[in-house]
Amino acid sequence: MKKIHEYEQHAAECRRMARTAPATHRAQLEQMAQTWDQLAEARKKQLEKLGKTQEDPVPSASFVPRELQIGPDHAKTSKPQVDPRG
Repeated sequence: MKKIHEYEQHAAECRRMARTAPATHRAQLEQMAQTWDQLAEARKKQLEKLGKTQEDPVPSASFVPRELQIGPDHAKTSKPQVDPRG
């Protein structure tokens, strides 16, 4: 599920595009922005029902199991590629 700020960002982006879009697309972009706003509002109400004042933070990379992480340590343990042509 998206975060409230993500819904709001999508709405703002639709409105930004609508300002410079041809008239044939402007109404559709405004409608999309309204839909994103409605989703943000619905999420806020959902959080209120759960008794939360804000959303839970996004888990950081430290919560990814070690065997699934890719980073500098991975490069140290991988074997170098050998060119068979010599």
